[in-house]
Amino acid sequence: MDILLIIFIKHQCPYLFDEIHWRIHHVMEFLFTHIAN
Repeated sequence: MDILLIIFIKHQCPYLFDEIHWRIHHVMEFLFTHIAN
């Protein structure tokens, strides 16, 4: 992803960006836990 686009999204809609980041983090954690077990 283009870094300028990321900065633009963060500046325009930080709440949306945080929501997306949180969801990705949650999914990654979920997958990691299931793969580990």
